[in-house]
Order: sequence, then structure tokens, then C-alpha cells
Amino acid sequence: MQFEATDIFIEQWNKVLAHVANIAHVPVALIMRYDEDTISVLARNHSSKNPYKRGTSEALSGSGLYCERVIKSKAPLVVHNAYTDSEWAENPDLKLGLLSYMGLPIIDQDGGIFGTICVLDSKEHFYDEETISFISSVKDAFEHQIKQYALDKRKSDLTGLLDIINLTCGIAHEINTPLGVAITANSIIKAVSYTHLRAHETGRNL
Repeated sequence: MQFEATDIFIEQWNKVLAHVANIAHVPVALIMRYDEDTISVLARNHSSKNPYKRGTSEALSGSGLYCERVIKSKAPLVVHNAYTDSEWAENPDLKLGLLSYMGLPIIDQDGGIFGTICVLDSKEHFYDEETISFISSVKDAFEHQIKQYALDKRKSDLTGLLDIINLTCGIAHEINTPLGVAITANSIIKAVSYTHLRAHETGRNL
């Protein structure tokens, strides 16, 4: 099930990321979204020092990006100073002057990877436990929102389906002609088919 990020949702999380950046004392705070080997900026703190724009995307596989490691490992990553770490000395974010990184994976409702929440700095940065704990709490809140969205969507789909079936059954009681019965039966068959189709799609997409 695709999570639909509305403009209102994005603006709310932009504000949350502004607090994250302030508390972490960094110029950049991002929520990155992963989709079919592409990673893109979903939300960002608004700052003149943040070079990333919403919707900016990169192919992930073999990119050398900090977030690639987080997504593939499903584990946090901290890089205090990429220039002094041979593994990260040539990563793409250095071109933007961002040599320090701390990121956490965001897990979706099915246990898969939604993306990451991360902060970056233009100078060497050692993140204290309080900062890491706070960002982890923000990550948990984001994951809860994703899961709640999926639950609400399922309930909405089920309610709509039940409305269709109830309407069809109500019509069946009011129609007594052979033609009317045939039409009603056909409607019920379509409703039941729709139930199986949605169940199949839900099982496939979720």
C-alpha cells in the first residue's frame, strides 16, 4: 500500500525536522523515501544551509550515499567525519560539504523499508545520546503515523465495500420481477467479485 504524503502532511514534518535540526545543531535534517531502488527527499527543514529540495531523487544502488547503507542494513549509521573515514571519504554528500551524518531506518507497516530520517553537518560532529534518543523518538512517531494511515485505509476500503453490498442486498428485497431479480443477482456477483479482487490487491500491495 502506497503511503500518500499530502502537502499538509509534508508541511507538518518539515516543521518537526526544523526542531530536529535545532536540537541536533545541524544545518540539514531530512526524511528520505525509498521506492524501487530510488531514494528521494520527502521532507526537509527549511534552512538556507540545507541544499536538498523536496522531490530531489537519486538512484540508490551503488550510489555510495550514507542512506544507502542505512536502507540496505536496516540499521542506524553514524559518520562523525567522512574525511577521516576511508569508507566514506568519497561519498556524494561531500560535494555538498556535508561530512558528518547520522541516520536511522524508517520501517513501514509490513516490516519493510520506507526510507530514512537523517541529519547532516558541514563539520565533524559527535552526536550525544540525548540527541540520538530524540531523533529515534521522531522516527518512532513517523512509523506510527505510517502504520495508522495503513490501518485507516484498510478500514475505509472495508466500509466502502460493505456499503456496496448492503445497498445491493437492499435493492434485492424491493425487486420482485424476474428481470429485476436477474439484475440484482448480477449486482451481487459483481460485489462479491469486487471483494475478492480487493482482498487480492490488498494481499499483493501491502
